[in-house]
Amino acid sequence: MTMETKAASPNILDLFAAAFTEIRAIRNSEMVEMTDDMRRSAKASTVSLSRGALHYELVGPDDGPVAVLLSGATLPMWVWDPVMAPLAAVGFRVLRFNYYGRGCSDCPFDPQDPAFFNAQITELTEALALRPPFHIVSIAFGALVGLLYAEQAPARVASLTLIAPDGMGTNVSPGLGLTLTPGLGDYLFDLVGNDLLLQRMPTYSDDRAVVADLTRRISECFAVKGYKRSVLSSIREMPIHTAEASYRAVAANRTRTLVLWGRRDGTTPVAIMDRIRPVMPDAEYRVLEAAHLPPYEDPDLFLSALLPFLRSAVG
Repeated sequence: MTMETKAASPNILDLFAAAFTEIRAIRNSEMVEMTDDMRRSAKASTVSLSRGALHYELVGPDDGPVAVLLSGATLPMWVWDPVMAPLAAVGFRVLRFNYYGRGCSDCPFDPQDPAFFNAQITELTEALALRPPFHIVSIAFGALVGLLYAEQAPARVASLTLIAPDGMGTNVSPGLGLTLTPGLGDYLFDLVGNDLLLQRMPTYSDDRAVVADLTRRISECFAVKGYKRSVLSSIREMPIHTAEASYRAVAANRTRTLVLWGRRDGTTPVAIMDRIRPVMPDAEYRVLEAAHLPPYEDPDLFLSALLPFLRSAVG
């Protein structure tokens, strides 16, 4: 007696999962694993902290007041390239670093929440023997990082500069919004995250040359394993829309604060400044004839607004 077995029909969900896996592999741009050899070839300074190696640059006189520059969620610390030397030249000890998952820093799997970023600032400044209080100069998502650090450690912050800060409403495209859903969003961001990030570049500047430069430089980030995962975790875990209580807390602590915005900002509209004014009534406010990245696209204009504030904060 013979028995015939009928092959089970494939489950439609299994077929979709297999298709997504294949597409994910085809579109995966993250082929580079960051190594110490790569860091050395990039002439990157790194220090070993609790979650791995962190990539940083420190310039300026040893005895100068310390300015800590905080980048956004997507663009590494090169966004501060044009202002490092000028700040050091007027006497500041200037520190910039790449968050975990950016530049030559390691990429741990920890959720990138407020405690994650607070620890990076504290551990790095302590490892480099930098004495607080610090002058925090921060942009976009980095301004939210700086705000939350000033809330958590007010005695360590001498002044706070917020450039087009997140936390009071941040524009997120429908596509990027879908990626915030755990599970499905991880797949989507693997598949189309590069495209979504590139689509944001024209909103950062109205200068085509600047947009082309940003597009080229951020595209280099896509090759490094963990970059997109880190960006996605940051925008999921940080209160990019809901930080009003932190703004109020920093104001109540009377932390000296400067809020800067580009009038032509296409990423985080200058109108959001009007939501911050009543929450931080004692802060200084300046609107610059610039777009989303004043330190990068017009450093002279940016420094003309920043330096008087920093000098007054130093005293």
